Amino acid sequence: THSFPNLGQVPGVRSPYGEPCRAAFGAEHHLDGITGRPWVQAGIDASGLELRCLAHFMSKYDNGDYADVILNGDIHTVNQQAAELPTRDNAKTFIYGFLYGAGDEKIGQIVGAGKERGKELKKKFLENTPAIAALREGIQQTLVESSRWVAGEQKVKWKRRWIKGLDGRTVHVRSPHAALNTLLQSAGALIC
Repeated sequence: THSFPNLGQVPGVRSPYGEPCRAAFGAEHHLDGITGRPWVQAGIDASGLELRCLAHFMSKYDNGDYADVILNGDIHTVNQQAAELPTRDNAKTFIYGFLYGAGDEKIGQIVGAGKERGKELKKKFLENTPAIAALREGIQQTLVESSRWVAGEQKVKWKRRWIKGLDGRTVHVRSPHAALNTLLQSAGALIC
């Protein structure tokens, strides 16, 4: 979502050199071909966008239950209970790390532990949220023929390296662990 142009590393407007750096990417340099007025560039922060997209793709497996909690409950408390995490804040960090493809060690660090604890947390979470497990498994079955680890490196035989975006476009998947995140990020980019 930070591409074409990549503005993820551009300083904020109030930072030193921020204003001229931002101006280089601004819409004021582009004029509408009909009215001659400059384009308007908007920044969007959609509350819970990734989880809402996740709920959409999960709905085929849970009949919309996860979406209902997002809209009418407290999804972070539900995720806290599912992963058996000590705090709601841990659950917020956990779910986004999980969705972005964090490994066992990174997940373990969320609760001040290591790789083994991270592996346990992910296992428990997937056991308690079978719709997410089914979605991930469905994505993997679509993309990966076989996968094995050799000397700490994952060797993948792909069926295909792309997923179909919400708008039907082909979205490249860089690795199996990033497939769910790629699906969610591409959906979020279209929504915003």
